[in-house]
Amino acid sequence: MNNISIMFNMNKIKYDILNMYFEENVKKTNIINYFFIDLDFILAKYMYASECSIEDFNEEASDLFILEILNLISHYKRFFCEKINSNGFFYIGIPVKKYKKYKILNDMIVKLNKLLTVIPKIYVYYYEDDHYNYWLKYNLIKNICFYKQGSNITPIIFDLGKIYRSELFYILTRNYHIFRYDGNKPYLYSFNDFKKEYLTDIEDIYLNSVISLLPVYEALNTLNINKNVRIDDVIMKFIKKHPRENFNSSETQQLLLKTFSSSKKLEKKLNSILHNMNSYVYSNMSKTVMENWKHVIKDNSIYRINEALKIPDDKRVNIEILMKY
Repeated sequence: MNNISIMFNMNKIKYDILNMYFEENVKKTNIINYFFIDLDFILAKYMYASECSIEDFNEEASDLFILEILNLISHYKRFFCEKINSNGFFYIGIPVKKYKKYKILNDMIVKLNKLLTVIPKIYVYYYEDDHYNYWLKYNLIKNICFYKQGSNITPIIFDLGKIYRSELFYILTRNYHIFRYDGNKPYLYSFNDFKKEYLTDIEDIYLNSVISLLPVYEALNTLNINKNVRIDDVIMKFIKKHPRENFNSSETQQLLLKTFSSSKKLEKKLNSILHNMNSYVYSNMSKTVMENWKHVIKDNSIYRINEALKIPDDKRVNIEILMKY
């Protein structure tokens, strides 16, 4: 039980640290926070902490997980509203098929989903696999940023899940923040951290061009080619040689790719990345998901959640905070 509390507390960054982070990395006043949580990622950590296999999972373990993930959300909901006077919207990604064959886990997800539909500003989206999850999330964030263009509101994105191709999100927004861990201590990784780690040699005047060309970096890194070539040097030479090119266009990116290799496999990889970034299918799916977020069911029985869950007497869901904000 103690290991479980420690695991969930690992994901709750203290408010004074969050305040400092916002002062250093956000520096915006009129903001809305969008917080993505990968349920599969949290559930895997929960099972490891509880030393519980899928086969051993029972109703008590299920209800305790529901309690802890709701309290994790309430921790950040309260911070956004009380500490920085801002709204926070939470998006829970759930694998649609992975747990179907395990009745207790499937029942838990159904129960959690029913609870989330009556709590304001918490929404669910389903995905088939990790690849699908990544590109659906990418297009959700893309649409969120698009709809806020031209307004005086800045969307701030948080991502609590597997760290995978995170750099591509910087094409959409510099206000994308990933959860990372230093031992048992969580911290947020910002665009400023990414810039210090990977773009230290890039002059500011070329920064936007380099960000636009991140799909090329991704294609090259995925296939682990040209280890004897400094990718940054080649790309900077290309940018300076083609100052008037549209670096967002697929034609320009393919032209750059050919300076490294004429490999059809590499070309196919880049095409796949660019296709998914601008996929009509993923974009439409994300819009459908966002439309469904408008429907919130009113059910006052949610306030009796602590009586309904099989949880220890010293544990309770912070339902008042969840419903208030």
